[in-house]
This record gives sequence, C-alpha cells and structure tokens, in this order.
Amino acid sequence: MNTMPLHRTATRGLSLVEVMVAMAILVFVVAGVYSQFLDLGQRSRNRLEPIEARLLAHQELEHLRACRFESLKNWKPPFGLTVYPEHVKYSYLDQVKPGPQGLLELSVQVGWNVQLGKPLGPGNSITVKGYKAP
Repeated sequence: MNTMPLHRTATRGLSLVEVMVAMAILVFVVAGVYSQFLDLGQRSRNRLEPIEARLLAHQELEHLRACRFESLKNWKPPFGLTVYPEHVKYSYLDQVKPGPQGLLELSVQVGWNVQLGKPLGPGNSITVKGYKAP
C-alpha cells in the first residue's frame, strides 16, 4: 500500500525570520570589523607622529648647521614656538648655546598637537642635539 504523507517535510526557500536573523548577524560582524579598522588607522597615525617629528627636527638641525658660526654665535631664537607652514600640526623651538671646547650646542625640539601657550613636553615632542664647530 502506497500512502502519501499528509504534509510536506521539505520546504523550499527561507522564512522572513531566518533572513532577518542572518542580516542581524552580518551587521554585527561587519560593525566589529569596521571598528577594528578604525582603531588600527588611529594607532598607525599615532605611531607616525614621532617619526615625522624626528625627521623635521633633524631637518631643522641641518638648517642650523648650515649657518655660519659667527651668525649662530649671535643668534637670538624667536620668542615661543614656531609653527611649520607646510606641517601645521608640528611646531618647533630652536636653541643655540655655548658648548664644550669652543663649540656651539644646537638643540631643536619639535612637538605635535601642541596648544598655543602650552610647553612642549614628554609624550608629544622630540628633541635632537648637535654641535657646530668654528
């Protein structure tokens, strides 16, 4: 005897609830991955600032070394921080003072994200030093 089942056991397609649950899971996964990418981008920018500041400080130190010894001996630094025109996030402070054995000690401190009126400090600045011979 061959009898037919009263209801179908296999259904075709997905119900609306299954589609909604799948979409919700997908949204949560994509949001998590997106937030990780944002965090990674911020961390890489934070790691780039000290490197760029050190390069700018070495460049400024080389500018000072290129000056004549006599002009550096009488040199007066500008009052306060100087902002780089092409790198507005960075500002610098130059110092020239007498060093050992008749040399001049050159010091350049470059800071990033410094508010006006606030001093450069550890955590947001780099200092490089060098000497100039007569």
